[in-house]
Amino acid sequence: MGLYTFLCTALPPLAWGGHSEWSFGQFRRFVRSNVSKRAASLFDLILRYIDIKNVELYLRQEPLDDRGSLSKPAIEEALLHQIHLPQYLLDFCAENDERERKAKFSLVYLAFFKDKEIRKTPFLRFYWDLEREIRLLLTAVRCQKEGRDLLIELQYEDPKDPFIAYLLAQKNQQTVRFPFEYQDLEEIVNKSSKEPMSQYVALNKYRFKKIEEFKNTLQFSLDYLLCYGVQLLLLEEDATLSESRGKAILNTIAKERV
Repeated sequence: MGLYTFLCTALPPLAWGGHSEWSFGQFRRFVRSNVSKRAASLFDLILRYIDIKNVELYLRQEPLDDRGSLSKPAIEEALLHQIHLPQYLLDFCAENDERERKAKFSLVYLAFFKDKEIRKTPFLRFYWDLEREIRLLLTAVRCQKEGRDLLIELQYEDPKDPFIAYLLAQKNQQTVRFPFEYQDLEEIVNKSSKEPMSQYVALNKYRFKKIEEFKNTLQFSLDYLLCYGVQLLLLEEDATLSESRGKAILNTIAKERV
């Protein structure tokens, strides 16, 4: 506990919209030099999500998020030689042709969120549940607005899952009602529905806030450092999001099938 108290109190403060003194890379090197290899490896799980999204961007021939751990040549090598990526992603790419990879990539996200390896700490379980449920809620909203069949969009999900069952129960309604714990998110989505870029930024701000709330329940610990790392990534993205990068992100979001 003493080690983590020292590490956490040494971190520069973070605030949404502010400038961070450290980059995520600097933070990661700081962590690696002070904790065990096993503990440091948990930070790789955060980047794994970015790597998976980058594989999807690569398959769609769109610009990659340069915060990932794999460059475009590295992704090409990984897919060619079946290395450096989760086995479920490699199997998916090996078993599907180019068209099917684009159309069915939601299966990869489904496997990712079910992977026990990414859920090793209380914060990681909280964070991946948050990401998954935000994706599902946005999918339901898009289906309602575009007249798409939510049953088809969520065909690979478990209909007995309480969150999935809640969404499917609304498939014929005019508007999607978010669960109580996401009422503040519903307001954000509704207010920014006509401005995709503003919505994307607002969603990251929402993530930052929810992580801050979780972090405030923690004593100084490895989970505290993991919270800080994700918040740092969100701040970096907010600071560097260019118009061209933003368009690429929004284009991908519009095509996603959760």
